[in-house]
Amino acid sequence: MEKRKILTILAAAVATFSLTACQGVSSGGSDSKASTASDGSDSLSLPSNAQVSEEEAALSINPEDVLDDDTTYELYNTYIDISNDIVGRLSDSLDRYFTYVDFDTEFRLLEDDGDYYDCYSVSGPQRNVSDAYELVSSKAKKDELDQAFLDMYPSISSLIQALTDIYEYTDPKAFLEDSYAKSQEQHTALISVLEEYYNTGDVFRDTLIEVADQLHREDLEQMKANGYEVLYSLNMVIDLAQKIQIELYEEEIWDENILDMDLTKIQPLYDEFTSYVEAVTAYAKNDETLNAEGFYSTSLTMFVMHMNDAHSSISKVLEKVKEGEALSKSDLMITIGGQCNLTAFSTSVSNMVSSYNSLISY
Repeated sequence: MEKRKILTILAAAVATFSLTACQGVSSGGSDSKASTASDGSDSLSLPSNAQVSEEEAALSINPEDVLDDDTTYELYNTYIDISNDIVGRLSDSLDRYFTYVDFDTEFRLLEDDGDYYDCYSVSGPQRNVSDAYELVSSKAKKDELDQAFLDMYPSISSLIQALTDIYEYTDPKAFLEDSYAKSQEQHTALISVLEEYYNTGDVFRDTLIEVADQLHREDLEQMKANGYEVLYSLNMVIDLAQKIQIELYEEEIWDENILDMDLTKIQPLYDEFTSYVEAVTAYAKNDETLNAEGFYSTSLTMFVMHMNDAHSSISKVLEKVKEGEALSKSDLMITIGGQCNLTAFSTSVSNMVSSYNSLISY
């Protein structure tokens, strides 16, 4: 496996949206709120269809085959957590490690005069993978999504173990005490599993996205039918922000080359995104409508803040593009929400999803 591939995967994590968990809107009433995931963390609602084309949707996995009596929402939501771990914590930990260590079969620090390296803890992904394996093992009938997870299970388990060993070895800087005695062995264990992990991980996420897309379409339609105007608008804001992210990623647009952006594709998404930003802003000031769906204006505060940050960032970037101006060094200096760069936009979208997670999980 080439170094270029892992760098591509890591770059994709920056732009790729986090999948969201199913909340069962079709049942109506209080069931329209999301449940809590098996590890105690909040589960998100309404999977996004931003990454699925019409052709892919036509492949059609029946959601009833995934969420039947034998397959609990808990298992599906755990799959969502694992998918988010793949583009989140696991990717971050690998990125951290290869910031210090050369991507080669031999362990070598990138800085000739450096003596330090580490990675992030992956205890969260480890817990999610273990929970999913326990749940799927209890199923009498495995579906395509279950099989995709089981095919990935050996490699993702090995990856997590390799990263855990590195974390435990580097966290107290034990490698300085024994002159990197375990570094090569741990590095070899990590490198040897990456190709299988990425290949099976791609299949798992593709299968999950296909299922999530169908569930998402059904949930949105049911929301509209049940009159959940606020909830529908919140999800549309997230959907459209993520569609912008995906389009930018597919065009390979980063902060450094915003002038290569295809405005004929981005502008319509931005315009629709703006319309729902305005709708949510109006709903946030309408206590009667909010209360009817079990929301309060104060509960929307964080979501609205991150939503406005995301909208502000992408608006400023598009203004630059229309004026034919690349991002300046000062534009790139600060990447917090609301700043004029795509990194700030992605950060705000991620924060918006997290705040939505908290909003619907009480």
